[in-house]
Formats: sequence, structure tokens, C-alpha cells
Amino acid sequence: MANSVDINTVESGSLQTEAAPSTSNLFNRAFVDHPASVDETYLEHFGVATSFARRLGVATVKAMVHAVVPGLCCTSVSATIRELNDEIIAGGRGLDDTYSD
Repeated sequence: MANSVDINTVESGSLQTEAAPSTSNLFNRAFVDHPASVDETYLEHFGVATSFARRLGVATVKAMVHAVVPGLCCTSVSATIRELNDEIIAGGRGLDDTYSD
């Protein structure tokens, strides 16, 4: 039963409801807190994240090409991963496990 209530709680007059998270709290958590944790504004974080996504997308295509023709794109994917890792470490990114997936 989705709406079941303990009758003893109701009779004692101590029925409590859980308040839904406020909209501003959800907004801050989704758009402000994490970028701030890596010393960026939302727009700065957006730029960094989309840059990473673009480079990972290119690396994905190169990895697929390498899978089909092993003589092509032999080192470019691993080089991209190393570059991204270096940027993550240098920028202090990836250190905030509060938002881990």
C-alpha cells in the first residue's frame, strides 16, 4: 500500500510528513555545488565537460577504427586518455566523490 499510515501514529497526534527537497536545494545541487567544488562556474564547467566529451567521442571513433584495422590509430586513443587524465589531476577534478555515479 503506497499510502498506508500507522494508525498508532495518527491516534497519538504525532503524524509527521517528510518535506520534499526544496527547488532551490535541488537547483544548487544540480547546477552550482559540483562546479564550485572544482573552482568553476557553471559555464566554465560546461565548457570543460563538453571538451572532455568531444575528445572522448573522437577517441571512441578511433578505437572502433583500430578494432577493425589494427594498424590504424595504434596510440592515439591511449594518448588521449593520458592527456585527459593529466588535465583531471592538474585541475583538481575527480577528487569530489560526493557526486559519483
